[in-house]
Amino acid sequence: KITSGARSSNSDIQHPMPNQPSQEQIECLERTINEIDALQAIYGNEDSEEDETSSVCILSASELGAARSKIDGDDEMHNFTIPHLELQVKTSIDDGTIVNLKFSLPPGYPQEKAAVVSPSIDGIQRRALKDELSAQLNEKAKSMVGFEAMMELVEELKELAPSYLQRAKKTSKPKAGKKETKKEVEMLLYAVVEFHHMLIGSSHKKEAAALNAADGVVKGFIYMGGPSCAVVESTKEDLLSWLSDCKRAGKEGVCTYWRVKEEKDKNVLFNNNKLKVMPYASGKDTKMDAKSYKQALSQLDIPFPLPECPYLQ
Repeated sequence: KITSGARSSNSDIQHPMPNQPSQEQIECLERTINEIDALQAIYGNEDSEEDETSSVCILSASELGAARSKIDGDDEMHNFTIPHLELQVKTSIDDGTIVNLKFSLPPGYPQEKAAVVSPSIDGIQRRALKDELSAQLNEKAKSMVGFEAMMELVEELKELAPSYLQRAKKTSKPKAGKKETKKEVEMLLYAVVEFHHMLIGSSHKKEAAALNAADGVVKGFIYMGGPSCAVVESTKEDLLSWLSDCKRAGKEGVCTYWRVKEEKDKNVLFNNNKLKVMPYASGKDTKMDAKSYKQALSQLDIPFPLPECPYLQ
């Protein structure tokens, strides 16, 4: 006679919760959110108009909002994956120069993983200096694993900024009596960059990051909407640098046309050092102001439709 053992009921079987983060991961996320709150208390929110030289821009607002709900206990932790958070802190140093520090915070920050940072300082355009500054700050970030690092990294950037500005000034200062050569003039480009869309408003954090990255790097006009086009003047190196920064911000742009600025060209369009945001076409929702865009092209002797040109690399 064959007998069978007692059959276990389904209720006796313990199933692991799918995608439920560990207690350590939850604690890391809670520490990160508390640190972001502290930064906003010090530097202000991007939406605040109290101080235009200081703000915290949350680039992953929806992910941060969902994480807050989980931490506050409004939602269950089941089927929740710890998000990758991004933000950018803008502040100024003693002489008024604006500095920006973008943070990319992987799951496990601050206890197990380091923050990845991308700094920028108004007035510094040389790629070599930017890369050196980035490497220095990221090395500092790696040394601070286990500790909340964002506040200290912002202060570190503020301390380093004056020396980098001084170095940039020395390397850009022309020698006495030296005239600008034709080759040096030709290093400046007129270019058109197209984006799938660039929308106006404080809720569009990726656009804000891309526009902030243009400060001190490219100048001209960006015609907001969908699609969006920027007409800019820049060196090749700085233009490629800005395109790279835009891609990191989640707003990839494509240089669809460029030409070398010639000595005969007049700077009728670019009388400031900023990338000016141009509003949508009147009465057309989020459509780009194509008329103003074509007028800008005409003033730079750029034909429309844009002719084919070599790939910029």
